[in-house]
Amino acid sequence: MTKQQEVSSDTEVVQKFSVHYGAAEGSDLDKHKMNAYDLGMAIVEFAKMVNRADDIINKQSTLELEVTAPAKEGSLIIEFALLIKSTGALEVMKYLGISLASGAVAYGSALGVAKKLRDKRILEVKSETGSDKATLVLDDEEITCNKTVALLVSDPVIRQSMNEIITQPLNSETKPTFKIEMDGEDVFRVEDDEIQDYTPLPKASLSHQKVESITANVLLTQVNFDSSRGWKMLYEGKEIAVKMEDNSFMARVEHSEKSFTKGDMYEVALSIISKTTARSQRTEYVITRVIRHRASADRKLF
Repeated sequence: MTKQQEVSSDTEVVQKFSVHYGAAEGSDLDKHKMNAYDLGMAIVEFAKMVNRADDIINKQSTLELEVTAPAKEGSLIIEFALLIKSTGALEVMKYLGISLASGAVAYGSALGVAKKLRDKRILEVKSETGSDKATLVLDDEEITCNKTVALLVSDPVIRQSMNEIITQPLNSETKPTFKIEMDGEDVFRVEDDEIQDYTPLPKASLSHQKVESITANVLLTQVNFDSSRGWKMLYEGKEIAVKMEDNSFMARVEHSEKSFTKGDMYEVALSIISKTTARSQRTEYVITRVIRHRASADRKLF
């Protein structure tokens, strides 16, 4: 146990570390002052980053983060105490890059790898069973890193937190510095232009599209014969927006002498397109062909 580790009254281990914000002499940070909103967001986002990493690595809560002192002489310093409930918490700190053990992580911790990535899209994360290595595939290069680190740096919550912790509080400062200190040693440090390297994960990262083509019976509840958009259907008990791409169907209905009734059932060829990125997931429905109008003979459009 290091000198910065203590045992609390309920036998939990406490790991202490500090986050330092610095800037040019005479600045607010030099006088250990920071905008209240920026400071509050930095603390909140640090907790969010640590807890999210705990979820990814341990799939359970192994730690609790506390602020123990607001500032010390020399710059603006936030003192943190991490209550360690199980050894998984030490893995969180190691792989994020906020402990002395982080230096042992092959190819660098999450904070180090995120600095290399900057604002580049992550197209794919490749890994092999039985190996600790992963490959981050970018637009124009590939970066090798630890498999756990790859999970952290490709997570939008963690990348957003890094931006809020490092870049945003120091955006307008001259000669900015940011460091994390433990047991009197710097475990992580960036300064000057490096501060701008911590960007949120680009929106198009880890994009994936899956198309499922099926035949289904749907009720058309809203129509728009002037456009493929503006249509709605009742499908699997839910009213859903759908794109109508069967132009021949629209033309046939428009010129039909029989009335078109909303709410009629149709057998259709339906494409269900699932689009997933690191930041979002959405599903689009497209009717590619209307096969049959399920109505009485006197009302059938075709």
